[in-house]
Amino acid sequence: MREILKATLASLALWAAAAPMAPAAAQARPPAGPAQNWGSVFVVGYTGIGAFNNPVGTDALNQNETWNLGSGIGLGVSAAHVLGQALQIGAEATFAPSIGAEITDPGVAGTTSGHAKVGTAFATGRLMTGGGGGLGFFLQGGVGAVYWGMPAPATTATDFAYRYGGGIEYQTSMRRAIFLQWGQIGAFHKHHGVSSNTVKFSQITGGIRIGL
Repeated sequence: MREILKATLASLALWAAAAPMAPAAAQARPPAGPAQNWGSVFVVGYTGIGAFNNPVGTDALNQNETWNLGSGIGLGVSAAHVLGQALQIGAEATFAPSIGAEITDPGVAGTTSGHAKVGTAFATGRLMTGGGGGLGFFLQGGVGAVYWGMPAPATTATDFAYRYGGGIEYQTSMRRAIFLQWGQIGAFHKHHGVSSNTVKFSQITGGIRIGL
């Protein structure tokens, strides 16, 4: 019994000695600083992609389908790493599952209507340019690809592309932010001969960013 009492008193003494140390250790722990990595989830809107040629057959025939795409909405995700005070580099992907499309085929009378799938993937750079009080402005650019998932009788295509734009961001906390961004995309679509066939269209995105 005496040994049990001694063990109990010893345990209480150790607990009493350790208890004041726990708050001190918690106070000594530095607060979380600005995030060095960010993840984003956002809604993307395409505003009137428009009409452009899609070559079919050989250069000698110089035949083109006409693809005419409207507006649509999709989703996107991105990840970025902070370099220095203002620069972030990362990657971004978006996908819009249903955008109205019309296809005029030189070998078929009339126009075929349907829905296209449009996806993008970019390596991105982001530069904060000013602001205050949690509100900031930024410029962004990137290079990557645009995927066109066209309905029959057209085929799918993937084009090298670039994007530039800018936006505003409001940080609700050290590791949370909301943003709105506009961008212009240029996709280098295939063509006959030396004529240019760059497809240019706008992209508007809005979403949340979370520090990781």
